[in-house]
Amino acid sequence: MRSILDGVRSRFSISPADLGPYNTWNAAELGFSASASSPAELEERLDNLEKFLGQKEETGEFEIIFFTREVFAYGDISYKQNK
Repeated sequence: MRSILDGVRSRFSISPADLGPYNTWNAAELGFSASASSPAELEERLDNLEKFLGQKEETGEFEIIFFTREVFAYGDISYKQNK
């Protein structure tokens, strides 16, 4: 996992994280976080990330079981203010 996370970190302006499960050698869940000046720019970076991971998958070192993404514009996220 370390080589994948380091590869993402060095090639893209995206923050990767290993989300577990811990203490296993044959399973991992990875998360990626990024921000951009527009949703289109972010979609492009995520497309590039997905291609990068697909190319790495072709080496046979791992298999992508599930890939999903969520992109939010600044005004899309609402939150409660504590009063």
